[in-house]
Amino acid sequence: MRELTITGFPALLFPSSALTKGLAILALVLATFLGCDSDRSKSENDTTQNELTDSVALDQEQDSVDDLEAPEASNDLAEVDSVELPELVDDLIDSDLADSVELADAELADVVDTDLAEVGVSACTGACAQTQATAVFGAVSQPFDRGVYGLTSPANSDTGQWELYLEVYAEGDPGCPSAQSATPLATLILSGVPQSAVPTTVVSSSDGLVVTLLDFNANLLAGSPLASASDAVFTVEAVDTCTACVGEPDPSDTAGFVSFELSATFADGTLSGHVYATHCDSLDWP
Repeated sequence: MRELTITGFPALLFPSSALTKGLAILALVLATFLGCDSDRSKSENDTTQNELTDSVALDQEQDSVDDLEAPEASNDLAEVDSVELPELVDDLIDSDLADSVELADAELADVVDTDLAEVGVSACTGACAQTQATAVFGAVSQPFDRGVYGLTSPANSDTGQWELYLEVYAEGDPGCPSAQSATPLATLILSGVPQSAVPTTVVSSSDGLVVTLLDFNANLLAGSPLASASDAVFTVEAVDTCTACVGEPDPSDTAGFVSFELSATFADGTLSGHVYATHCDSLDWP
């Protein structure tokens, strides 16, 4: 036997052949064990490395996405803050104001229409604002081309209420009558019409309507310049009068008017047609 000393181990005595064989087996076992452990460690390391690589790649991807999206989102917010938001607010305000104005206009129109209807005020344009009336007595006809009106106060009216006093002329001077006005060919005078009359109101002789014809040219009436209608019907088409204006400086109510249809029957003839009369302070009787 031969003595073999291995550093770090006590001296072992083995037969040289047995020792050689034992060392070979031990080396094989250690190599196998270490090889398996190394493979397992390597596999685990590879897995860990792959996971780390995937994680880093994912983080880099997310960073890239964040880098791309963040500025866009930031820009969008900036645009909304600096441009779009004020525009949206302005549009909203404009829309609300437009709706409010439109609603206010509609409500105001309803109120105005209602109030005007209550006081007998209505619009009058076109044929409504024209005078086309004709008197026919026998073979003679006379057109009447303009009308004027005044207001009679309750203190001076037969009914104790505000009344309309109207005159319709055949030729003569335009404008309101005065002491200096030229005498027309004929004048038709109407009284007894309530100032409160509104469109479609009908006033007849039985209601107190009085219609008188003055023929200054002796063209219509024979033997007398004056004739009273035996029957008459006055139908209001549109009206705008102002009792509060009576007594105010002339002209007190330049927008005032009365538009009406008239049919009157006299002993020797008739007068009918449409009349548009404007206000004259000289015809008011406070």
